[in-house]
Amino acid sequence: MAQYLEKLLQPSGMVPPHDKRRGLVKNKNNKNLTCSANRLPPAVAGACGTTLNTCSAGTLSGQTTIPHGKRWSCDGLYGGSNKTCSTCDSGYKYNTTTNICEVDCPNPIYRHTNGVTIKAAACAESGKEYMFEGQKYYVARDKR
Repeated sequence: MAQYLEKLLQPSGMVPPHDKRRGLVKNKNNKNLTCSANRLPPAVAGACGTTLNTCSAGTLSGQTTIPHGKRWSCDGLYGGSNKTCSTCDSGYKYNTTTNICEVDCPNPIYRHTNGVTIKAAACAESGKEYMFEGQKYYVARDKR
C-alpha cells in the first residue's frame, strides 16, 4: 500500500525519498505532503433485541409472520454478519433445529400419580408420537 501511495504522490518534479518511519512524502521544496482516506468503521454484527422487531446492533429488516410467531432480521453494518431473530406466541418455543415455533410442552407424556397409568398432558398434540421411559406413545385425539 505504501508503494502505491508513493507512486500516486510523485507527479513529475517530485523527489523521493519519504520518511518510512512516519510515512511522510516530501516534495521538491522539502515540504511534507499529506494524504488522507476515509476508512469504514469496524464491522458490526447484527444482534437481536429483547423485544419484537428490535435490534441491539445493526439495522432492522425483513419483519414477517411465521406460524405461531414472528421473525425479523438484524442486518450487520460495514460488512458485519446478519442475524435472524424470532419470537413465539405464548405457549410456544422456538426450535433452532427446525426454525419453527413448536408447542412448549416439556412433559407431554407422564405417569399418573397412581404410579401405573400413562397419560398425555393437555399440551400434547394429537397425531404426534412422544418418547417416555424409552417407549413411544402416540396421542390419538384430543380428549374433550
